[in-house]
Amino acid sequence: MPVHNATALSVESIQHEEALPASILSLLGTNAVPSEDQKVAIKTILSQRARPWILMRSRSSWLEAPTYQLTALITPARALLPEILSMVFESCVSGQKALPRPLAHKAPLVLTQICSKWRRIAIDSTPKIWSSILLSDSGVVNGKPKLALLTRHVLLLELWLARTGSLPITCHIQYSPREVWYTDESRGGDIEAAANIVGKLAQYISQWKDISLRLSVDSLQPLHGLQGTEAPLLQSFSLSHIAFGSPDYWTAFWGGDALRVPDISIAPLPIQPGPKLRVLRLDIPPNTLRLAPLWAGLEELIMVPSPYRRSEPRSYFNGAAALKLLRQFPQLKRCTLSVTETPWNPPVEEELEPLTMPQLTMLSLQADTTPLLTAMTLPALRRLRLHRQCPAPTLRSFLVGLSQPLIELSLVRIPKMTDEELFACLELIPAVTHLHITAPMGPISLRALTPSGNSSDAQSLHCLCPDLDYIEVRCWRPFDALVDMVEARCDAFRGKPEMLRVRLHLHSKPIHTEGASENESALLGRLERCRARGFDMKWQL
Repeated sequence: MPVHNATALSVESIQHEEALPASILSLLGTNAVPSEDQKVAIKTILSQRARPWILMRSRSSWLEAPTYQLTALITPARALLPEILSMVFESCVSGQKALPRPLAHKAPLVLTQICSKWRRIAIDSTPKIWSSILLSDSGVVNGKPKLALLTRHVLLLELWLARTGSLPITCHIQYSPREVWYTDESRGGDIEAAANIVGKLAQYISQWKDISLRLSVDSLQPLHGLQGTEAPLLQSFSLSHIAFGSPDYWTAFWGGDALRVPDISIAPLPIQPGPKLRVLRLDIPPNTLRLAPLWAGLEELIMVPSPYRRSEPRSYFNGAAALKLLRQFPQLKRCTLSVTETPWNPPVEEELEPLTMPQLTMLSLQADTTPLLTAMTLPALRRLRLHRQCPAPTLRSFLVGLSQPLIELSLVRIPKMTDEELFACLELIPAVTHLHITAPMGPISLRALTPSGNSSDAQSLHCLCPDLDYIEVRCWRPFDALVDMVEARCDAFRGKPEMLRVRLHLHSKPIHTEGASENESALLGRLERCRARGFDMKWQL
């Protein structure tokens, strides 16, 4: 009868685990780092436990020192210096795409829950991970009372800011409007809680760097008491009004002769920004806040209705008001405005006195028909973006008067522009590299944009706008001229394929011509082949 290997073990083949020193047992369950001698002893014990046959001196040794606890003592992370861990924590937070939110399962709060050592390093030695925060009601069921959330945010913001030390602060407070009617009493509680949040933030105004507030302007009362307070580090400031109450709380009702006056205070914004301020974005009721002359060093101004505000009117600027505002900021380099002319309040001629802005390089207007362009002289303009309405003669006259060659033209949602008018405008911008046209393009402009040569010299391509590297256009069926243009552009492009970006919006209409569907499939196949060559190309049909 064969003898089993286990029964054939000799006394010499049986090994005994060495007893653990008391000094090692005392390290278990702590954040202490073992010495080099202790690491050698731990590794010896672990190697013995990994052998196939080993006897313990006592069963309690495995219970006293489980293998996973011994392994944890010699992990490399335990030996990292606090300075190295601090840098790792900073990379963990800065590597996120969005600002950190005060959530227990997200950094940086989660870093304080691993062990006492990590908690101490995160709170006491790494202020940078606390210098940015996003407070939001994203994910909260609509209609659920906000008061509890806002009250919790007051405490979290106070805790967060206390850990920033003296570092510049980035804080975005973004609440969505209430879409339910609720009582003035509950609204008052929300306003008071939001004001407490603003008050906590205002205590650190000397450290403001990037501040974005999307809440009711009623909750800005703590800012009104900051007369003469400086914000020397402030680089970007954004303020958007949303209603805590009915969606149209501050907006007038235009039905009949009933005019609802908003119940909000009108006061100047007393913040005195330093020379670093570059970006200002405001979406607030008209005449609610006034900017002091100290904001004159601004480089970028954005005043457009927020997508979170559902109420009408869409804009509270007319051309005259926009010009009056722009005169306050002679150093502007980038400007985005929403402008609407009201038929019952047309601009007076003297209000449209010509305005020259010598440093403005980018102008984006979300405007109905307005004489604003005719009143502005922009010698440094390189990028022009127009939305909603712009008469073709006005646009052509403006393009003719430009001193610098335009490198970007975006005409978005401008339906009343014919193919001939678009062609006439494209002739005036030969150096443009970024072209975005949402008005359906016809064969005239498409053929004019189609290169007829294949030379390395851009001037020998014999087409309009030979230097384009971004094309976004809209086209109705048939798509032959559009595909010809795109294909020829790909063939003649002189840079890396991925540098040419094409976005096509192909709108369908019923086609009853025989063979139309087969022809369209062939056209889309040609686009697919261009994309296969490495060009950044997308389309939707």
